[in-house]
Amino acid sequence: MPKPKTIMVFGTFDIIHKGHLNLFEQAKSIAGPEARLVVVVSKDLNAKQAKGTFPINPESSRVLALKKVPIVNDAILGDSTDKFRAIEKVKPDMIGIGYDQKIPEGFEAWLKHSRMEIEIRRLNAYKPEQYKSSRLSGKLI
Repeated sequence: MPKPKTIMVFGTFDIIHKGHLNLFEQAKSIAGPEARLVVVVSKDLNAKQAKGTFPINPESSRVLALKKVPIVNDAILGDSTDKFRAIEKVKPDMIGIGYDQKIPEGFEAWLKHSRMEIEIRRLNAYKPEQYKSSRLSGKLI
């Protein structure tokens, strides 16, 4: 029997909503029924750089909240200086990229240099007009 795959997803996950839950379900689905889902949470400063504002909830609270989501096997904090460090630590089989996320500059070169074989999958949007964090006003699920 093949070893279950590990899939990673990345994001700020400031307000956990149905769009995030759908992202997690999609990730698990494409990686297989026994897959391990690891969620990498952006550091506060990294989130501010990317979005222009600090998250409502501090990074430690966001990690703890995600660890309580039943479909999530592990939630870890990203690195403030090395955006690929979490990947090096976990060594996932797959990475799920959200519909609105960009692949970081230098990722393909880093991946080639690392010699890791990681399948990259773009995940679909789930009602982005309704469940985009920037459109929500503090509603938690």
